[in-house]
Amino acid sequence: MRASDLVLGGLLALANTIALPGPETAAAASSPFFSSSSSSSSSSARDLEARAPNCPDVWKQVNVDLNALFLEGGKCNALARGAIRALFHDCGSWDESQGLSGGCDGSLMAGVAPDVELDRIENRGLQNIAGALGDLAGKHNTTKADMIIFAGNAAVFLCPGGPKVRTYIGRKDNTNSAKRGGLPSPFDTPENLLALFKAKGLDAEALAALLGAHSTSTQSFVNATQAGASQDST
Repeated sequence: MRASDLVLGGLLALANTIALPGPETAAAASSPFFSSSSSSSSSSARDLEARAPNCPDVWKQVNVDLNALFLEGGKCNALARGAIRALFHDCGSWDESQGLSGGCDGSLMAGVAPDVELDRIENRGLQNIAGALGDLAGKHNTTKADMIIFAGNAAVFLCPGGPKVRTYIGRKDNTNSAKRGGLPSPFDTPENLLALFKAKGLDAEALAALLGAHSTSTQSFVNATQAGASQDST
């Protein structure tokens, strides 16, 4: 497995364990590519406990829908790549100073005016995947936060060489948009990137591998003359 796969898997695992809005229970969803486990203990997540018996069947069906959405000719498509990016953009604004607030809370899709997170310049190009995942969340009565995590992890696995990542559900949506400045800019200096990701718990080696994980991605807006081109020439 590539180093970038290992770090991407670690980042997704981190996304699955940090920034729950309050003392939520995280129940592992079962699907053909997600490991299942018993729920972690918490006495306060009444909503999740009430619906827990239905979670496995719900997420198995979500898995079927995502396979149809993300695969074309046996390969992951633009929506799959968008799901990976959406996961990072929902979770990636988090840093250690926020503790258990912010992060993977669905604010990317659930935020409301006057500061709609999805309308920010760094989130250009995510509207199509946000619409598709919003439709699935409505269809299956899940939170947007859980759908973003599940879909992002599914896309990682469905794209070539991606690892399996245990996926935890139980997040509530946050209509308060994430703080600004928490996501990297394509024009950031190495020093800025190192400092930004250090605050998220990633060292220089992990950051280098994470950048390598962009081999599955394309760009559309940074250089409009190369819209749709891969970010990896190899």
